[in-house]
Amino acid sequence: APGALIVAGLDGRILLVNRQAEALFGYPRAELVGEHVEKLVPERYAGVHPGHRRAFSDDVRARPMGAGRDLHGRRRDGSEVPVEI
Repeated sequence: APGALIVAGLDGRILLVNRQAEALFGYPRAELVGEHVEKLVPERYAGVHPGHRRAFSDDVRARPMGAGRDLHGRRRDGSEVPVEI
């Protein structure tokens, strides 16, 4: 895929990371796979994110995540980058 791609299971653990995601977030794949996606969520949102994730997972169907929200990911160095989920 030409863009950064991260796949997580319903439990929020990262299953797959492509090279573009490694470059974007600054983590090697081995440091992301098996971790919770909250590792990539800005700290100010990390506390509420598991609840948002569970609510989305409780109603599994094709739909956009984070619709209407200005979403950001947290890089290894702590800086933030806009993301689409």
